[in-house]
Amino acid sequence: MGKKDAAGKSRSFDLRQLSYFLAVARTGSFAHAAQELGIAQPSLSEQINKLEQALGVTLFERFNRRIEITAPGAMLLPRARSLIEEAAAVPRTSRRIAKVSGGRCEWERFRRSCRISSLRFCTDS
Repeated sequence: MGKKDAAGKSRSFDLRQLSYFLAVARTGSFAHAAQELGIAQPSLSEQINKLEQALGVTLFERFNRRIEITAPGAMLLPRARSLIEEAAAVPRTSRRIAKVSGGRCEWERFRRSCRISSLRFCTDS
């Protein structure tokens, strides 16, 4: 289970929801984004609603035939893009680590090469 706010609503989100957010922002339409993503439009809307609840902001203003990204949505765009790009790089990074270390995880070498000072793993209990 993810973290909950005072009202008992989930405060967690995932990369899939961020990628859906980016698709809606890019296409300017829930219908076009759903088609591009290969999912049903109601499912996309539900995931965007969950993301908005988790973040505590409205990302898109919904009108009869159009949507507009809100100020918080516009502020989230560059960070969401960055997170998706970073997540896409994980397989390349892990292959590079495996090649350099002969398949063993050598944390110190990886930490120095990526300039990571600390890493904290969080798990839901």
